Amino acid sequence: DYVAEVWFRIPEANDHVGLTIPVGDGRQTTCWIWPADGGWAGFGKVDGKDPQLPDIAKGCSSRIQLPANELTYMRTEVRRTPGNVEIRFSLNGRLVAHYNGPTHRLSTSTAWFLKPNPEVLQIGARRATFHRVVVKSADRDAEERARIIAADPHLTKLDTGFKARYASDAQTPFEAGLAALNQGYVEKGLARARATAEAGGRAEEVAALDAEKVVIENGQDLPAEDSAETPDSLKTLRSTYRTALEKLKSDRNRTAAALHEVYLKALDEYVVELTKAGRIPDAEKVQTLREDLAQKKAADLAGSPES
Repeated sequence: DYVAEVWFRIPEANDHVGLTIPVGDGRQTTCWIWPADGGWAGFGKVDGKDPQLPDIAKGCSSRIQLPANELTYMRTEVRRTPGNVEIRFSLNGRLVAHYNGPTHRLSTSTAWFLKPNPEVLQIGARRATFHRVVVKSADRDAEERARIIAADPHLTKLDTGFKARYASDAQTPFEAGLAALNQGYVEKGLARARATAEAGGRAEEVAALDAEKVVIENGQDLPAEDSAETPDSLKTLRSTYRTALEKLKSDRNRTAAALHEVYLKALDEYVVELTKAGRIPDAEKVQTLREDLAQKKAADLAGSPES
């Protein structure tokens, strides 16, 4: 069992994006977005059918149109058993495709170039910018929360609203700040230090600064601690960078915490509404969901996947 999460942006609403996943038994399928005919998202292929085809299996695709230049969150949950697989494919919190059946019905579209290893997860797009990709073991508690939310339109609305506000109010400013920080680090800090080291004939220091530039340009994280071999110039630059990065994360998490409080308050109000309507079992279910989310709030903020 595993979960794959992808954060990306497309420059135009008619761009393709796909996440090819292993489904077991040496097979793959692709969770992908097809912009033609009003926009589709789903699996390709199911019984040889792609998402936009009208005779694809029911529930395996949905009409959807993604906005350009906005952060999009793609999530795929996969649970495999011999000969069978269940896949849930969501975009921005909305379930767009669900498959539960034999693996032999699944394959990939010829539009996607695939490496020969069917157990390797792959992403592709025409012009998308991928910000982060996370693959982790499936959290069954999280899956249960997702099912509870998906079964109730009001909970779905609250959850989707929270994620949209998180993306616009917390994550987007963080990404803009991080991009500016990285640009300044490479074009000013590292460049100046390199010029000084080169003028002084310090070849090893130049090599270390060049390697640091590659790390940043590839979107990788700096090491948590500096090694004894790290040049003093790089240690100083990293210290300044880490301080600035921590401030960006702190600002994002402070905004996210406020959004979490609004979300939890809305759930409290929904519990009251359900109770007054005599829907006690539903109220208890929402209350349990609310308590679970509240308990995980601190951990979610500390371990935000976009960090």
